[in-house]
Amino acid sequence: MDQFTLTTEQVGPATYAGVLKGRDLEMVEKTGWDAEHGQAVEGIPSPAPGEPSKQTLRIVLPWPAPAPHAPLYVWLRGEEEGRKTGVTY
Repeated sequence: MDQFTLTTEQVGPATYAGVLKGRDLEMVEKTGWDAEHGQAVEGIPSPAPGEPSKQTLRIVLPWPAPAPHAPLYVWLRGEEEGRKTGVTY
């Protein structure tokens, strides 16, 4: 993961859209604010504009985040527990 942006697009009650940027994002199955609670990723990655070796992936996260600058957790396909990433909100 190179970058994470949470948008102002409300997707449902207390959930907002976000965008991940990086490589191999097709491996991301879920995302969340901690290692136990994740939201399923429903879309597929798209090429990042102007950066052919990178992708973007739309995700959905609950709001509010548990803390300012909360780290994002991701579950790769088949994993039962989320991994803490180096990107924060």
